[in-house]
Amino acid sequence: MNFNKTFQNIFAKKEKPAEPKPEKQVAGLVPEDMSPLIRIEQAETRELLNAKLEEYKKRFNHMQAPEVQFDTVYKIAIVEELLKKGEVNTWVLLQELTKKYGTFDKVIFESACSVIKDYVKTGGKNVRRL
Repeated sequence: MNFNKTFQNIFAKKEKPAEPKPEKQVAGLVPEDMSPLIRIEQAETRELLNAKLEEYKKRFNHMQAPEVQFDTVYKIAIVEELLKKGEVNTWVLLQELTKKYGTFDKVIFESACSVIKDYVKTGGKNVRRL
């Protein structure tokens, strides 16, 4: 038995498995079609986003399929990711949501991203209220 080799194997650095590479295309979109990143830059924004997350969660109707309320589903996912990591790679999030729900609505997702970006940048001053 080669003790030197066994000793090296025991104390060898174990490399983390590589993170999965993003798909090159999802639902007919390529990464260049998406706004790549939303990032929290101010502490006050975190408080605002926590309030918006609660609002979106109250708006979500558990009696309806998520697919008919994607606007709320997407906003919840974006805000949760922002609060957890401080930033969102929208391309990666798009892939995760498409895998989870089996479908994707580009217009609604881009709109949700724009709304959350505005909350991050201006506190929601440019968001149209219904």
